[in-house]
Amino acid sequence: MNFKNVYAGIMTSDIEKGLEWYINLFDRKSDYNPMKILHEWDFPNGGVLQLVEDKKRAGSSSITLLVDNIEKVKENLAKKNIKAEQQTNSEIAKTITIFDPENNRITFAENIQGR
Repeated sequence: MNFKNVYAGIMTSDIEKGLEWYINLFDRKSDYNPMKILHEWDFPNGGVLQLVEDKKRAGSSSITLLVDNIEKVKENLAKKNIKAEQQTNSEIAKTITIFDPENNRITFAENIQGR
């Protein structure tokens, strides 16, 4: 198999409420809205985050977003009153984990080794 890219999905029970929260998190509207129950954000180096209305699976998603500077992410989250639930530091990576209002896990990771 030859894969081109990846789309990661976050499940929400209410697309409008979820959309509002993620617009605040990303500081921008979604890039694409192909159907009523789906919004997508494209990332410059590849990958797409899909916010999908799925009442049965809402709150059980987990994604990791790679960032250049974890300290800037931490400051940005604090300004938005989004609590950092967990932080880690190692020789390989620094991470911050948050949870959206439905308990989906979002981890921001800065890879120290440049991966």
